Amino acid sequence: MSANQFPPVSEVLTRLAAERLEVVNACAKLGKMPFHEAAMTWLESRKPFIGKRTFKDYTHYIQQLLKRIRKWNEVSPFYEPLPMPHNSPGRAMTSDEERKLLEVGAQHPGWAVAYWLAVLSMNTAAGPGELVGLQLRDLSVENPETARIFIREDVKNKHRVREVPLNSDALTAVNALLALAKSRGAGNGDHYLVPFRCWRDHYDPTRHGFWPKTAWNEMCAAAGIKLRGYDLRHHGLTKLAEKNPEQVVLKIAGHVSPQMLRKIYAHVRLDALRGAVDSISSATRAHPAKKPADHGETPEQTLLRVAQAADQLGIPADKALQLLVEYERQQSLNRNGGKPK
Repeated sequence: MSANQFPPVSEVLTRLAAERLEVVNACAKLGKMPFHEAAMTWLESRKPFIGKRTFKDYTHYIQQLLKRIRKWNEVSPFYEPLPMPHNSPGRAMTSDEERKLLEVGAQHPGWAVAYWLAVLSMNTAAGPGELVGLQLRDLSVENPETARIFIREDVKNKHRVREVPLNSDALTAVNALLALAKSRGAGNGDHYLVPFRCWRDHYDPTRHGFWPKTAWNEMCAAAGIKLRGYDLRHHGLTKLAEKNPEQVVLKIAGHVSPQMLRKIYAHVRLDALRGAVDSISSATRAHPAKKPADHGETPEQTLLRVAQAADQLGIPADKALQLLVEYERQQSLNRNGGKPK
């Protein structure tokens, strides 16, 4: 390229100076605006260059600053937030929902993968991503007494493996999924238990498949319940937390802190709570005639028993106490024909 094809240096410098002046003038204009106008003008100018999440965060920061300088009330009438999707924290099924889901899911051959993954998830407390990531080398199902799966927690540490024993239902589910995987070409240790579906009746076992959303949604609709695939993990951990010590549940759950288990995963159901408070109710204690030396518990001892039961269930002691009081009140009503004393 010849030198005369380039614009003169003076023209380049002039253009750059003009662009710089435009930027300076824009900054000067922003400096003369009220803060909320300047902030939103600047944010709109950045919109093409930042992600939606960053734009949302910046908007939140501006709101917080306006609140701090006592200016948000002047702006709030003109602010219209964008609708955001509501993400459920997860839930556990009732016993009737679980029974109906399993009854309905077993009836449709097209739901086989969704059905067996659901059975496996609720009996191992493994999430959908962990299950579809299982390879044949991660299965040990030859001996029912020692049957287990190995879940590789590669999100945080690819070398960390969680060993989860299989009960009879989980073992049946693994064997059913294994038979389906072999019919779809899986056979080597590095092949996946849920092979990737390339197109109809053609699978690639060297790639993992995905949670069968269509079949799962159809199965839930047929059962008349609304449930996410990940809720099965919540359900499994809830059932574990109702009957087992916390350290056992944490060992099976993997990468879950005690606080997370109590607040999110262990949705301890009312039946279990009633059973717990019933075990510390005065109506279930030994009759004084059988234990002459027992003159009853002091209020402090009763509160201690409530706190211990609540700790085992992973719920706040005050909630357990409220449930105990309500339970005792209902028992009193029942004994007096529905009439309070």
